[in-house]
Amino acid sequence: MPPPRQSEHDAVALADDIRALLFHWFRRRGVHGVPPFGVSPYVNAADQPSVVIRMEAHAAHALVLGLYEQRQAGNNR
Repeated sequence: MPPPRQSEHDAVALADDIRALLFHWFRRRGVHGVPPFGVSPYVNAADQPSVVIRMEAHAAHALVLGLYEQRQAGNNR
């Protein structure tokens, strides 16, 4: 088996970063236990590091609402 390419290492690092950020985002909002999301690394056809994020519906709605509120707060500055 050939050694992993740099883009594969980068995809794993990207997925780890996103997973950690989402985990802490949900924890700050009182969601504890098994995270309601999954992050999977992959390398796309252009050899770019990429991720797929899977999320339960209630978690996705909470994330969208949180991002919307953050956007609104930024517009009110």
